Amino acid sequence: MSLMSMLDQAQGGRLFTVVARSVDLDEAQTRKAMTKLCPAIAERLHIRATQDEELFQSLLDLISDNGAASPLDDADALTGAEAVSDGNAILDDVFGSRSEAMAALRSADPSIPERELAKLAPISATAVVAALEQANRPLALAAVKASFHARHNGVAGLSRVALDLLTPSYYRSEESKELGRAFGAREKPD
Repeated sequence: MSLMSMLDQAQGGRLFTVVARSVDLDEAQTRKAMTKLCPAIAERLHIRATQDEELFQSLLDLISDNGAASPLDDADALTGAEAVSDGNAILDDVFGSRSEAMAALRSADPSIPERELAKLAPISATAVVAALEQANRPLALAAVKASFHARHNGVAGLSRVALDLLTPSYYRSEESKELGRAFGAREKPD
């Protein structure tokens, strides 16, 4: 599921309405702006996460609130003062500083008024991290289940870990893609 599809479904399909109300824009303007801001934030986060392996986990820790609702499920968890503060911290971590973030996001959508961009950017950053967390949740649950089976079912449980978790991860790796390309081209091994 794409990032914007997740946001479309968030908060019972009312995420853009809730955000619009909090930033003094109409829903159509908010949707248009977030459609440009969120992918720009996600792309920059991806670049930074490849440079700093612990960044994504630290951002997840930042938005988690001891069992409180996800920002994608609760309006206040996305638009409240704490969420905006978390969003500004995310922007600092991802872009290097708030001013660099505002400059990069301004170029993503120059039509957003400055005042609204200042309000919308941290909310968008929090939404991006929450959506990425939600997208990765099924894999985390599968890992917990597999570790339980590995512990209690011996060799059969360990084989399930390999088949269910490790093999699909390998298939998505660059090494696997290179192997498939070389095999298809009938290249000799190095």
